Amino acid sequence: MRFLMFMLLFTLVSCEKFFHTSLPVAKVGDSVLTLVQLKQSLPSAEHGNSQAKMSFINQWVDHEVLYQEALQQDLHKDPQVAWLMHDAQRKVLIYALLDSMASTVKEPDEGQIEAFYATNSHKYTLEESLYKYSYINSPNGKIAWEVYKQIPRVSWDSVQEWTTLNRVDSCLWSHLQKDKIGAISYPQRCQDFQVIVRIDSVRKAGERKTYEEARSLALAQMSRKERLAAIDSATKALKITHPVFTWKENFIVKEEND
Repeated sequence: MRFLMFMLLFTLVSCEKFFHTSLPVAKVGDSVLTLVQLKQSLPSAEHGNSQAKMSFINQWVDHEVLYQEALQQDLHKDPQVAWLMHDAQRKVLIYALLDSMASTVKEPDEGQIEAFYATNSHKYTLEESLYKYSYINSPNGKIAWEVYKQIPRVSWDSVQEWTTLNRVDSCLWSHLQKDKIGAISYPQRCQDFQVIVRIDSVRKAGERKTYEEARSLALAQMSRKERLAAIDSATKALKITHPVFTWKENFIVKEEND
């Protein structure tokens, strides 16, 4: 009896949840967009974003209106359109199968990623030069020149992270582009301050990236390579169970006749 009561309660809760998530949020003719379909269509990060939901609903309504009008005009009966629809369905099924084939690939461990990086490290290079620099801000030119005269006894604010030129104020470009470590600029106006800049470190464009910098890309390339290998292997196996025939002479003759 307790078991039956539990199952009944579970069923009621499940039904309540189902109907709650299946609430309609939009309707065009007989077609309905439900809450569960809306959530499935949006990234999880946007489930609480009302603007993103409304944008998707508006797009769904527009597309559904166009779709229903196309059906009323019997466009789906046009041979060319019918072929495109068939081809689209075919591709969706193929991609689903490919994804299933690749799902067996295991994530490489750290040792494998490091080995892959070591073999291919020459391919991972900096696209832009990177800089670390220090600076001193002064409210006006007079103070800036007084500070400049006291270098190196003054303290600097250092930029610890590697940065590219497009991430710094344009007023610093000309000095950083000198690429000379230890070089100190004259006071120069930068936004509302007079700035003195010192180049602390430089890594030139074309230099190899460190393992930490290249790891994510190496992992992506490894995973892609393994996925493609798994798909290729599975496809070759399928060709045994699905006999394949090609008639090269037919399309070659046709091309010559055309």
